[in-house]
Amino acid sequence: MMKIEEYFPSIEQAIDSIESLEFNYPKPFTNSLLKLQDIVMLIRDAEGHESRLFSVEKGKKEGEKKGFCQALEVPVTPLKNKELQSPEILLEAAEKLLNIYQFPEIEERIGMLFEKNRKHLKNIQDLEAKIESQRMKLDLLLTNNDFNFEDKNEIITDEMIQEEKDEVARLEYELEMRSKELRENE
Repeated sequence: MMKIEEYFPSIEQAIDSIESLEFNYPKPFTNSLLKLQDIVMLIRDAEGHESRLFSVEKGKKEGEKKGFCQALEVPVTPLKNKELQSPEILLEAAEKLLNIYQFPEIEERIGMLFEKNRKHLKNIQDLEAKIESQRMKLDLLLTNNDFNFEDKNEIITDEMIQEEKDEVARLEYELEMRSKELRENE
């Protein structure tokens, strides 16, 4: 018991120093963590810088108000929307946010993302055009037979048809991979 008594003065000193500290009055979030209170305490109005995100610019007319049933069909937030948002819509939303809050480094990044998205879309269009071209060639090969060849010297073999099918499959796979990469980079 004697050894414990040696530490009492240092423990009392630590308690006194903690009690002498001044802390701010706990805010609603802290209250919710420390004690059980009514949930109404956690609801708050948007602060000034937040309210600009939800306000309508002066001079712009609001669209027609929807009925209650129609409003229920529309998801409240993009996170609750089951469909994927296009990168253009997300980048435009980020630009609108930057009109309110100025972050030069973010503006540059969004510009780079717009350019990257444009390149991806061009690549996808090119690949889709290649796939369509290959499909047309394959259809032409499949419909041609020995009886209606214009060039009797050209013989189409099963290997040639298989090569065309493999080329179409490769291009479709490449298109899918680039589309997946585009979705991941969003």
